[in-house]
Amino acid sequence: MGESTWAQICAACYVLTKTECLYIATKFNDEARAKLVLRWQELELQEQKRRQQLCLPEPKEILRLADNIIGEGLRMLNEEAEDTLTATQVAKTFNMKVYDFNAVLRDMGIQYRRGGHWNISDDLADRGLTALRTHVSYSLKGEKKIHTYMTWTLNGLRFLNSKLGYPNF
Repeated sequence: MGESTWAQICAACYVLTKTECLYIATKFNDEARAKLVLRWQELELQEQKRRQQLCLPEPKEILRLADNIIGEGLRMLNEEAEDTLTATQVAKTFNMKVYDFNAVLRDMGIQYRRGGHWNISDDLADRGLTALRTHVSYSLKGEKKIHTYMTWTLNGLRFLNSKLGYPNF
């Protein structure tokens, strides 16, 4: 197989990277080297035209668009819990640590823990005291993690103020 044919095979089949092909080509004669460089330019132009025809955005733009879509989805999903407070935030208003706060509410029968999550007791569930908030994250392997947790509405905070002996605001 001649040098020129070998260079064409390397460039046409992408057996080697562009840099590797150019290194190899420097060992060939000037004509073979020129054919290899021209073939690489041709392939790069074809790829550029293909991308333009498909109107594919750059990878960073694709990620930005995906983030916007995910963000909008989460905003819609969490719309009900928009102005709510986490248990940690509410506990601070009572000058308590969240662990103690949750334990007090459990002992009072206001909430219970099931499946690793705090839930409002069934008899209080339809009073608009709480709302669910969803958090989505991704592992380093790209696996999606969805975490849903209970938050307290302003009505819920008023309810807790009355139950814990604090004046309503």
